[in-house]
Amino acid sequence: MGANLWRELPPFSGNLIKRVSKRAKGMLFNTGLICYLLQTQRVPTLQTNPSLGAIFKATICLEIQAVIDSVQNGANLYHWRTPYGHEVDLVLEHEGRLYAFECKWGEDIKPSALVGLQAFRKTYGNKFAACIVVTPIGATRWIANGILKIALLPGVM
Repeated sequence: MGANLWRELPPFSGNLIKRVSKRAKGMLFNTGLICYLLQTQRVPTLQTNPSLGAIFKATICLEIQAVIDSVQNGANLYHWRTPYGHEVDLVLEHEGRLYAFECKWGEDIKPSALVGLQAFRKTYGNKFAACIVVTPIGATRWIANGILKIALLPGVM
């Protein structure tokens, strides 16, 4: 356990050698520190900051890691990126199953935002368990074939 200031998400690959040799993705984990460094201590300033999506992603990553730590179930978090530019924000691996998460600030999800999840599912079909887009508001619903959008505050517009 640490101060949760910085976290490196290792890269996910089905090939263990590639998993070790690829580069980790670093992120500030402390959203209070992020907002302080961006000089966004007030809500109106935060709502218009172009880094709001990254702050939301850090928040979701922190919450998922907190659940993993509290239940101590051996799950691991990764990020995933292909040489072709497809990427997934978070990959949770648990008992040989893979859960892919995209974190998007906003209710409307464009089809282009789903390309990484679709590529991930195609690549790891036999281990794939779920593709999930996490948003702060809106309705929890299926938004594409096999992709679930989870709204943290359902019904809030």
